[in-house]
This record gives sequence, structure tokens and C-alpha cells, in this order.
Amino acid sequence: MHRNNLYLSNLTFEIEVSMPRIIMRAESMILKQLNNDFNSSLPMYNKDQIEFELDNFRLQAQLQLKQSEDEKSILIEKIEDADFDVPTLKINLDEVIDENNLDAFSKIEEGLTDYIKDCKDIITKIITNAIITFGNPVLNQLDTWRYIAIL
Repeated sequence: MHRNNLYLSNLTFEIEVSMPRIIMRAESMILKQLNNDFNSSLPMYNKDQIEFELDNFRLQAQLQLKQSEDEKSILIEKIEDADFDVPTLKINLDEVIDENNLDAFSKIEEGLTDYIKDCKDIITKIITNAIITFGNPVLNQLDTWRYIAIL
């Protein structure tokens, strides 16, 4: 489900995005660090990358918008009520660990899912700050205010 609402009266933009599957790749040293963090001793193959799959990822937030100083762009002033949900996290272990150790590794996968849920607030703050910090310079280059001005 994708939903978004723009309210011109108070310059807010509500957004909700759902993605059926997100696949991320990371260097295998991240997996090895997770293995160490969860006090596991699984024999691991020397694979360059691993895959993380997030199924049914959902993100929602309310963006408070503002006009840029040069009055040409729409910028994000702040992000409120940000929330995300990661119902399913899978780690593709093909060619990374021995098939005989998949049960032991599932504990690491469960632990990582719990860790994400436990740290949800701090992850949300980091992501929202990053969106504003890195997004606004890009938005500032776009001549977007004219689209709101005519409304």
C-alpha cells in the first residue's frame, strides 16, 4: 500500500510506503561480526557478500515542509511520527556457512530481528536525521516551490 497526503494549509506531507521485498547486500565481514557478537562459533566460508531480505517492509512518516531561503525549493524542516515495521528478516546464507549449521545460525537471524525491534527508536532517529541532512541539499537544487505556489 502506498499512501500520501499533502496538506498545503500547514505544509505537511504524510507518507506511507510498503515494499514487498527489499534485498540488501553486505560484505561478509558484517556477518562474521554478527557471528562474534552473538557468541557463535559457526564455521564460515570466505564469501565476499551476503544478502539480507526484508519482506513486507512498511515506512510511514509526516514531513514538515518549508520553503528554501532562495524561495525556489521545498525542503524538509522536520520529520514527525516516523515509524517502520520489518515483519520478516531473512539472511541468505548460500555459500556462506555449512548447511549443517543452519539451525545455529537461525538464532543469529532471530537475534538480529529482535535487535532491530529493540533499537527501533534510535534507528528511526538516525534515518530521519540522515534524510534531512542528505536530502535537503538535493531538494535545494530543484525548482519545486513553483508547483505549490500555483495551488
